[in-house]
Amino acid sequence: FAGELIQVRDEATDWEGAAERVLRAFALSLLVPDGHYDAVAAWINDHHLNARLVYYRVPARSVPVAPPERRSAHPLLVDMLELKPESGFTPWLKTELGRRANHACVDTIGDFRSTQKAVTRAGQIKDRERHEKDDRRRIDDRREYVLGWTNQAKIDALLTHAATLHGRLSSASGIIAGLAERDRAVSGHLQSLASLGEYTSWDDLDWSGLVREIAELRAERDRITSSSDTLALLTAERQRVREEVATHEEERDGLQRDRGGAEGRRTTAEVELARARHLLSDADAVAAATAAFGSIDPLVASELDGTTPDAALLTTVQQRISADLGQQLHAITRQQGTLGQRIARAMGAFRGKYPNETAELDDSLGSAGEYRQVHDRVATDDLPRFEREFKDYLNQNTIRDIAGFSAQLNKQEKLIRDRIEIINGSLTGIDYNDGRYIRLMPDQTPNTDVREFRADLRACTDNVVGGGATDQYSEDKFLQVKRIIDRFRGREGTTEQDRNWTRRVTDVRQWFVFSASERWRADDTEYESFTDSAGKSGGQKEKLAYTILAASLAYQFKLDWEAERSKAFRFVVIDEAFSRGSEISTRYALRLFTQLGLQLLIVTPLQKIHVIEPHVAAVGFVDNLNGNYSRLQCLTITEYRRRLHERRAGPTTAGPRLVDGAGVAPGPVA
Repeated sequence: FAGELIQVRDEATDWEGAAERVLRAFALSLLVPDGHYDAVAAWINDHHLNARLVYYRVPARSVPVAPPERRSAHPLLVDMLELKPESGFTPWLKTELGRRANHACVDTIGDFRSTQKAVTRAGQIKDRERHEKDDRRRIDDRREYVLGWTNQAKIDALLTHAATLHGRLSSASGIIAGLAERDRAVSGHLQSLASLGEYTSWDDLDWSGLVREIAELRAERDRITSSSDTLALLTAERQRVREEVATHEEERDGLQRDRGGAEGRRTTAEVELARARHLLSDADAVAAATAAFGSIDPLVASELDGTTPDAALLTTVQQRISADLGQQLHAITRQQGTLGQRIARAMGAFRGKYPNETAELDDSLGSAGEYRQVHDRVATDDLPRFEREFKDYLNQNTIRDIAGFSAQLNKQEKLIRDRIEIINGSLTGIDYNDGRYIRLMPDQTPNTDVREFRADLRACTDNVVGGGATDQYSEDKFLQVKRIIDRFRGREGTTEQDRNWTRRVTDVRQWFVFSASERWRADDTEYESFTDSAGKSGGQKEKLAYTILAASLAYQFKLDWEAERSKAFRFVVIDEAFSRGSEISTRYALRLFTQLGLQLLIVTPLQKIHVIEPHVAAVGFVDNLNGNYSRLQCLTITEYRRRLHERRAGPTTAGPRLVDGAGVAPGPVA
């Protein structure tokens, strides 16, 4: 957002509130780099934001604009601001702030009235005839500020405000609690006063009179009781009878409870008896379950543990044993499912390994019998004969095929070395420098993959001739071949890496690293070796580049200089040839191309024609007089030299003339 990249300078904090009011809308706008504009616009258009969003498309380069106009001595609001460095939006923001924050910062209302575009510390904004002062929020309320690289001051203001609100909330809660207590007290008083309306006489409320009357009656009772022996005997007898009645009632209640329990057990026993008779009535089910009685009896005995069984206890024992067996069944079922998945995966792997033998099988447990038949057939159907045939095929065919494959790669390696020798034979006849020539040196690559692959190939074919190979030896050779073939086919999980490995190790060109050796012609000792052009001058780099280019073309075209009539393709087109090179390097390259027997079509400006002329058989001049179309005139080199001599000698009216194109540099095609 723009506000994250703009802040008021430390020395201008008095104008922070004014800057917030002037730039608030712009500060809440999103800045979108031009490279992300399409994606942002599409995303915003396709989603409901549930809010108002303004965003600006910021171009990669902003057109410089003039600084804001200063019509008074007052500083501008833009002078009070600074931009976050290295944001990538600085040029564009400077342009926008020069237009949006060019208000004069005035101190008095008089200056405010006389200035065309101004702002005061109180936040009143003027733009020509339009005036605005938005006091819906306090100008010093940092909770509403949006400018600044960090929002720590805003967070502190929000935390302070939250603490104030919390204190006010606690105070208000205490007041509310006090008022609630007073409300409860008043409500109690009102209820007491309302209850008084139920009484019409003071006697109804005179509780002290009733207390005195009760005390008098109790005293009269005690006097009568203490003065009569008969009454005391009758009272004691009544108490005894009451205790006996209570004892008999307790015994009666216990007997009734026992009777109810016995009746409940009898009912349960009758139900269980009926269920048992129903189960035993199914003779087939009883016969089928009899086999499991021997396994269940120990479980029942363990649960009873010598206790005399009844219907309820047997039901409980049955439930516990059923729960235990259910858990065991669930565990066994889960194990069966896991084992079934492993078996299905093993079937899939077997079918993938032997597709021809398992074409009619599928990966399901229902096909287990068919897989067993395949196993029995392999195990019993003359396996020794097939094993002998396999070993014969391994010794006679597989190893022979891998040996042939290795020989073919070695043949390609030798072919590359032979071609390099042929090229070196031509390079020997050309002086690279005085008394020295260039020789291409093919060396073994240090690449680990290639070196290990070649070692594995040799291991597969070592000591395979003769009859001394043992069964273990043949098995080892088979495993060596299998490892190579598996990588050629692509192993599971590393298919792409194996494909890249295969391309690398079977491309014989990758078996070499080449260098150029500059050697003395006199004794064939090495003067210098080139693995790259680092540290060489421009001319040395040109000569080395021409040498490598010519050798590469000769190798690509498979040129054979010993053949009297070669059908090798040797036509090369070089555009803008030798336009920047030195004449010495150019002459060296042309001699090299000529020695290697390459046929050239060279497109070059006229300034190089005197260097190329000795090596060409024909030239073609191209010009364009008015820019509409080009003209081409072809000449033999003899005709070209004759006309060039006539041109240098002076103008003549006989024969065609070579004309330079208007505004277009003519170029010969040789």
